[in-house]
Amino acid sequence: AYYLVRGDMFVHADFVMPNEDPWPRALAGYEIGLAVKRLRELQNFMEAYHTEKVGLLRMIDFVWFPTLALPIDPNEPEMTDEMLKLSAFGHPDYAKMIDIPMGLPDKIIADGPFVDTDDPKLWWRKWHNWDHVADYWYENGRRDNAFVLRGMGYPQMADEHEEKYGPGLFTQIEETLDILESGKKISSATEKEEVLEKLKYYRGELAGCTDTHPQDIEKLVEEIDIHMLQLVTGKKGGSVEEQFEAAALAYEEEEVEDEGEDYEEEEVNGAADEEDYEDYEDEDEDDYDFEEELGLDSTEEQEA
Repeated sequence: AYYLVRGDMFVHADFVMPNEDPWPRALAGYEIGLAVKRLRELQNFMEAYHTEKVGLLRMIDFVWFPTLALPIDPNEPEMTDEMLKLSAFGHPDYAKMIDIPMGLPDKIIADGPFVDTDDPKLWWRKWHNWDHVADYWYENGRRDNAFVLRGMGYPQMADEHEEKYGPGLFTQIEETLDILESGKKISSATEKEEVLEKLKYYRGELAGCTDTHPQDIEKLVEEIDIHMLQLVTGKKGGSVEEQFEAAALAYEEEEVEDEGEDYEEEEVNGAADEEDYEDYEDEDEDDYDFEEELGLDSTEEQEA
């Protein structure tokens, strides 16, 4: 009767059936609010033992409040806020999707369930699988799912994600920068190249990242740029511009030295003449693009 008159099931606990039209006279004075409150308290019991009745209630958009639901076992520990949200809305990997790709639900059902549980509060675990939505979130700028989950108030889910898939992008960046800032000397060319490749990869991933505020991304990219240039120049401190100038100067000196040696070798072998030497002196040394070589212009290009 309440649904037919009001069109919803948001029954307040203190609601009593009125003795007036269009309410049914036979139910006048009935404390339907208390009855609905008790029904919500029995949500876990209903979902575990009366699934058919739960289905009928959902057909009329009955509203459950998981925070009111009593545990089936009175001795069961109280659910955390995180678990309450998960039991009510499901895992945010699914719940926060705006445009669900065509065929995704069918694929999830065909491949699942992924966890065997009969606990009605863990219904979301049975069908949750990050692998099925990883590409969707990457296309939408997700680069560190654990970082995002923590930011939304799901620390346990973040820990579980990292335990299964390894540390996220921001954790990797933090660990690498901590090593570089600790003063650890990177002497071998191979090790330096490996670190540079890591930093270039981080920078490229940050170019399309939407996991945090753009200003934070910009600061992190600048910090990565400084470390990349410090690795090239071997000099600590200074801004990106100062480090870039030092790197360009170091490169020019190296080029002059290398080409000078090449010329001397050719002269000894009789392969150089005065005209070749003049061409060497006039050679434009500004053609080498440090930003392009180190990937320092990738972010700006992608943003454009």
